[in-house]
Amino acid sequence: MKTEFDNVMEKNNPSISQISDWLEGKLSKEETKAVEHWLFSHWDDRECRTKMFSVWSRVMEKYPDASGKEKSWGMFEARMRKERRRQRNERFVRILVRTAACLFIPLAAGIVWMYLSDDKETVWTERYVAYGQTDSLVLPDGSSIYMNSGSRIIYDSSFKDRNRQVFVSGEAFFDVAPDKNRPFIVQVDDITVKVLGTRFNVRHYDNDEYARVALYEGAVEFGLAGNPDPICSMTPGDEIRYNIESGAVTEHRFDVSESGLWTDGALVFNDERLEDIAESLERRFDVRISVLDRTLADTRYYMNFINGESLHQILAFLRNDMHLNVHEGDGVVQIW
Repeated sequence: MKTEFDNVMEKNNPSISQISDWLEGKLSKEETKAVEHWLFSHWDDRECRTKMFSVWSRVMEKYPDASGKEKSWGMFEARMRKERRRQRNERFVRILVRTAACLFIPLAAGIVWMYLSDDKETVWTERYVAYGQTDSLVLPDGSSIYMNSGSRIIYDSSFKDRNRQVFVSGEAFFDVAPDKNRPFIVQVDDITVKVLGTRFNVRHYDNDEYARVALYEGAVEFGLAGNPDPICSMTPGDEIRYNIESGAVTEHRFDVSESGLWTDGALVFNDERLEDIAESLERRFDVRISVLDRTLADTRYYMNFINGESLHQILAFLRNDMHLNVHEGDGVVQIW
C-alpha cells in the first residue's frame, strides 16, 4: 500500500513537513534518499528556496534562546559555498547535515543561505525582534516595515534585483514605496504577496493555524509559492487566511477605519483560538502562558484591547469578563 509520502514523491515534490522530518532524521533510508535527490535536482528553483525558508523559520522557532551568532544567516556561507562548488552531487546535501551538527544551529539556515547567496554581489540582511519588543526599519527603496515581537525578516540589502523581495516569519506591517517597474514581493510560509505600492499586514508564526494577509490600502495579488498565477486580487478591508495544514484559502472582511493595528499597541483577536491568543500575549509581554485545558485551548474568542492595556489588565479581563481561571506565579501564567 502506498503511503502519503509515496504519493507526494511520485510528483517529485516533498512537502515542507517532509523536509523538516528529513532535517531531524525522522525519514527512512529510502525517503531520505528521495528528499536529497529532490533538493539537489531543484537546488536553484524558486519553489525549493521558498520551502527551505519555511523550514528554516519553523526550526528557528524551536530555538528562541540561541545566540545571535547561531542565528546568523552568514555563519555557514564560506563553508557551504566552497562545498557546493566542489561537490556537484547529492553528497553535498549530506555534507550540509554533518556541518550543521558540528555548528549546533539546524541545517535549514545554511541551506537557505546558499539558495539566496548564489549571486556573489548580493548582500542579505537579517533582522530579528525579541519577545516583548517591536521594531521598524526603512528599506533601501524607501518602503517601511514594522515588525512585531518574535518576528524575523530577510531581504536583499540593495534591492537591486528586478523584484524587491522580503521573507517573513512572524508578523510585519508593510508600507510599500510605489515602483511600477519593480514589484514588491513578500514570502510568508507557503503564500506570496505581490504589490506595487500599498499598506498591508502579514502574519504567520510557527504554531499559527493560518498564514494571514490583511490589506489596508491599495491592492495586492495573493498567491501560493510555486504557482506563478495569483489566486486572487485583494482590495482594502480584505483579509485572506491560508490554512497551513489543509491548504484551504478563505476570505474575510474587516472595517479598515475601525481596525486597531498592533503597530499602535492594539491587540485584536477575531475568531481566534485561546491558545493562539495566549501565544500572542507571550510574544507581546515576554511571559510564559499555558492553557491547561485542551478543549478550552481550541475555543475561539473575539477580544479587542486597543487602549494599551497591560498584561495584568488583560488577565483581569479574562478572569472577570470571560470567567476563566487565571493563575499568575513564578513568571508563568496558567489558564484553565
